[in-house]
Amino acid sequence: SDGALFPADARLVINGKAGADAEITGKIFNESGLVSSASATADAEGNFSLELTTPAASFTKYDISLHCGKCGCDYTMHDVLFGELWLASGQSNMELPNSTITDVQKLLDEVAGKNIRVYHVDYPAFGGGGEFPWEPDRMMTGSWMDADNAAKLNGVSALGLKFAAELYDWLNGAEDVPVGFLNATWG
Repeated sequence: SDGALFPADARLVINGKAGADAEITGKIFNESGLVSSASATADAEGNFSLELTTPAASFTKYDISLHCGKCGCDYTMHDVLFGELWLASGQSNMELPNSTITDVQKLLDEVAGKNIRVYHVDYPAFGGGGEFPWEPDRMMTGSWMDADNAAKLNGVSALGLKFAAELYDWLNGAEDVPVGFLNATWG
């Protein structure tokens, strides 16, 4: 979705569904031009997988587009960054959301204005009674947020956000490296 962050200098695999035997073309580009492209053909059930090479880490914003040659459909993700992407996973000590720490405003002020992004996997609220999703689920929803979205950041891992802030400060002493994490914590 818009506002995503993916690993830099890596292979980005995009899996999806289209019409049977459809030719799918993926591209990474910015205002300077094309950075990477790849094509794949969907199988008889419409499943496809294509692999794009991601650019070096920077604060440059990119778009990622997909085009279906069969139906002519286009989908584009805007405002995509490439940098360091980490997984915040664990139980209650990792799940502890920002909204429950006493100095949350200090942490939110520390990250504000920085190229830090968080993908939060949707699941029942802290202390919710939902079942843990034991099997992979392609339909699991979530959303990207940036470091200036204090309301949304209140629901993500305080430890994950503090780690991202520390890593961001350490990496950006010499170069421009966006930092992000996937918030997949479950108490």
